[in-house]
Amino acid sequence: MSKVITENEAVSRLQTGALGVGEEHLSAAAAREFTKNLIEQGHVRALFLECNSDAQAAFDNEVKGNSSNPASNIKQIVDNAGPQWFGAGLSLGDVALVAVGKGIPVHFIDLNIPRKTKKPNPAKRDEHAADLFDKAAAGIGGQAGCLVHYGMVHLDRSKDTRNESYYYDDRWLGDRVDLGIVLFDEQ
Repeated sequence: MSKVITENEAVSRLQTGALGVGEEHLSAAAAREFTKNLIEQGHVRALFLECNSDAQAAFDNEVKGNSSNPASNIKQIVDNAGPQWFGAGLSLGDVALVAVGKGIPVHFIDLNIPRKTKKPNPAKRDEHAADLFDKAAAGIGGQAGCLVHYGMVHLDRSKDTRNESYYYDDRWLGDRVDLGIVLFDEQ
């Protein structure tokens, strides 16, 4: 079962298991900077992003350098496949570029849900994300060093402050994957 931990406990968690970094999408600068720093310090061996998994093949193609401007294309693919970003600072594309530069595999684990869908069924999205996470983590020999950067409500349901519950059942990402979770909910 996932558990909220402090920023100071994150490095220890990555040595033995997976870490979830939960952001508030409207003010994600600190969360993205935190993830970037953990990557640069060498604590992350696989990065999992809240990006449409349908875009993974295009991303992988760019990582292989199969275009004239892979860095720009990588950033654009990640930013288009991930949650909308309205703040200043790093985009998810910037974070992914740091990981790619360090040779760290980046996995897109979100389900494609059209942005205008009124009830996007987050439980279905989180089941999909957990399944892709489990498969990728098994492929690299376990969860140690895996960092899941996602919207905080997917990792800790207590952060669901909407009038109607965002979730329709008890299967959320933080329930399916055993994570130490650092939450960044600055507004």
